[in-house]
Amino acid sequence: MEAGSPKVRRRFTAGIRILDMHLRLNVDQVDTLDTFHDSTLQGGALSFDWVLPRTGAPMTFRFVEPPSYAPIARGRLWTATLKLEVLQ
Repeated sequence: MEAGSPKVRRRFTAGIRILDMHLRLNVDQVDTLDTFHDSTLQGGALSFDWVLPRTGAPMTFRFVEPPSYAPIARGRLWTATLKLEVLQ
């Protein structure tokens, strides 16, 4: 313990995994996502199940922060950025 590399160990058995997702949405889909976050998930307080797009695996997520948006095509298309925590 007095010499050599420092001792390191895990503090938790399950690590926190954060995903940054980017979705291309039209105006109606932006409204749907806002309603889902604000009403259905009570402002992001509740978790939700979704299939991970890259792997197709079903997982449980929660919003770390509300979705943010950036316009792509003169306000007709938007990029939605979602910061999600994997719960399962």
